[in-house]
Amino acid sequence: MKTLIRHIGKIAGRLVPVLGIWVVSLPLYAASLQVTPTNLVFEPGDQSHRLWLINNGERTIQAQVRLFGWAQEQDREVLQASQAFALSPAMVSIPPGERQLVRVIRRPAQVNAAAQREASFRILVDELPVANGSGEQGVNFVFRYSLPLFVWPSAKMQLNPDVDLQWSLRNTETGVVLSLQNNGSKSAQIADLIFMSPPKQMTIKDGLFGYVLAGQTREWRLDNVDADVVTRTKSIRAVINGELVEHSIGGDAQAR
Repeated sequence: MKTLIRHIGKIAGRLVPVLGIWVVSLPLYAASLQVTPTNLVFEPGDQSHRLWLINNGERTIQAQVRLFGWAQEQDREVLQASQAFALSPAMVSIPPGERQLVRVIRRPAQVNAAAQREASFRILVDELPVANGSGEQGVNFVFRYSLPLFVWPSAKMQLNPDVDLQWSLRNTETGVVLSLQNNGSKSAQIADLIFMSPPKQMTIKDGLFGYVLAGQTREWRLDNVDADVVTRTKSIRAVINGELVEHSIGGDAQAR
């Protein structure tokens, strides 16, 4: 699942809000650079994982790989440069039809082993602009992949991951806002979001809607949702980490 993202500010050792998650290109075109896997999970004892960068195009690709700590502030995704993992190599050149292995290596001293909640990061893979060789100013196409990376603090998370979500809807001057607070120890991936207003229902998003990180709160302003939906909606149905659940507004989830 790929969603256009827009960056505000610069990523130069400072906090950067990112709207949306996955991939951006300006302007849009068919991507030659592919990345697999699209997310990484470090369980207790894991020291490294492999990330493959694949060139399906007809020219050599230059790419850069960087790591950022990932947090959430109201309606923003916030990235900050991190040294918790080594990325090797961080700069790559990939000939047409070839692939490049990038090792993601954990630096134990940089990750809190005593943490009670999952730690969250993002790996940004940037396809770098290439000079057109003519000496004239040309149009450069650049793709960016933003891949989630999670670190589990204990083995029990594998057996009993804890996602504890509180949902609320409210009207504001700028529109309807959905707020999700995750009091659990594991992030929640939200998909297939539906507002239940018996006997009717309103589909908000098919497919991936977003994440709520462990111990954090995330808000979304919902365009094209009328103010009266707030009072009419009795519960919210969604797929949370692959499981279909229904949440009462202001309450807990019930599996369906």
